[in-house]
Amino acid sequence: MENLILNNEITGVKSVVPFFVEKEEKGTAIIFISHYPVKKRPFYTYPDPDDPEYTMSFDMLGRGTEWMTGGRRINDYSFLLKMAKDRNVDPEKL
Repeated sequence: MENLILNNEITGVKSVVPFFVEKEEKGTAIIFISHYPVKKRPFYTYPDPDDPEYTMSFDMLGRGTEWMTGGRRINDYSFLLKMAKDRNVDPEKL
């Protein structure tokens, strides 16, 4: 499974969890990917407090398609403005 993930360019993430039961029963794997690098997610996605280079976000993939995506959103206005500025997003346009 690891080679399949790497060949499909799912690299640089902190966690990839395949579910092989789905593969055995349905012929396809479901994969949860979490903790994308901060630079790969929107500025409003909360960084992981234990490892600020990664975000508290995830994707669920199945049959080669993204089925679900999500993550913790920044809900502190001053922190949101800081993250926007750090990513060259104009706070006046928010």
